Amino acid sequence: MRMAETETTRIAEVLENLQIEPINSGACGGEWIAALSGGELESINPADGSVIAKVQQAGPREYDQVVQQAQAAFAPWRMMPAPKRGEIVREIGDELRRYKADLGALVSIEMGKILAEGLGEVQEMIDMADFAVGRLDRITGNLVHTPQMRLVDLVGQSDLTLNSLTDQIAGHIDGSPHLITHPVVWQPVIIVVFDLVESR
Repeated sequence: MRMAETETTRIAEVLENLQIEPINSGACGGEWIAALSGGELESINPADGSVIAKVQQAGPREYDQVVQQAQAAFAPWRMMPAPKRGEIVREIGDELRRYKADLGALVSIEMGKILAEGLGEVQEMIDMADFAVGRLDRITGNLVHTPQMRLVDLVGQSDLTLNSLTDQIAGHIDGSPHLITHPVVWQPVIIVVFDLVESR
């Protein structure tokens, strides 16, 4: 009984540190959208079947709003010099470092993985951010024609998890397709947290 109470306390601390509420908006396009129409998605702790948190899903109206906001933000982003984009990606990496312990713990809790594996997934994202920033001197414009960068929506992506977002970090710099993400149903909270961290 005491062990269960300890685990419950640990989960509560992780959620508080990551600013996760009992019910969270799952749609963001610059600002988090409230009162979504797509219903709620529960994140279930596979260890005991308890609800970790809930994520509100976007309906068609909110989805269109997110796409429009993404397109509006994408236009100036693609014309931004690579070093400036790289600075933003470096800041994302710094935020991931800052919250690595809690992010890794949340991956472990939400997916039922050992803590070391959860921390490893977060470290992979940090490494990708560092790698992407390190590529800046290779981006001359001769190999990457920035205006051809585009916005891509991963509709139907069935396995978009934290690991899948590592390539997205690099794409922020080098002109790869930028993504509108749809998290998997069994790991919705960590994707919301990633968006929270990325937007800081």
